[in-house]
Amino acid sequence: MRNDCVVVPWVEGGATVALRLGAICFLGRSAFGQGLVTTALDKKEALAGLCQNSFGELRSASSWRVQFHGLGRIADRVAAFSVVLPHDIQGLPAHARQLRREVFPMIEGPGQSQ
Repeated sequence: MRNDCVVVPWVEGGATVALRLGAICFLGRSAFGQGLVTTALDKKEALAGLCQNSFGELRSASSWRVQFHGLGRIADRVAAFSVVLPHDIQGLPAHARQLRREVFPMIEGPGQSQ
């Protein structure tokens, strides 16, 4: 957290910079779908997804408290989406472009770059 914003490290030109985390996407696959399905998640669903995809020391209640608190802060501040991709490797570039068109406008304000 930096200035009440969730940031992630990014290495660029040998230097590490902090970038604002704009969205979290929980990926799934579908053998039946023809296209990409993107669903915005509420904060409760986002927290559940973060917990399911996190690691913690099972024997340490204090570690879990700290982790749960941190995940809650992330869920409160970062948009989260369920993204279901079809089993279509050849179509992956098109699905990535579609995801960018659907998700980025929801997380960026006017004048911000994608």
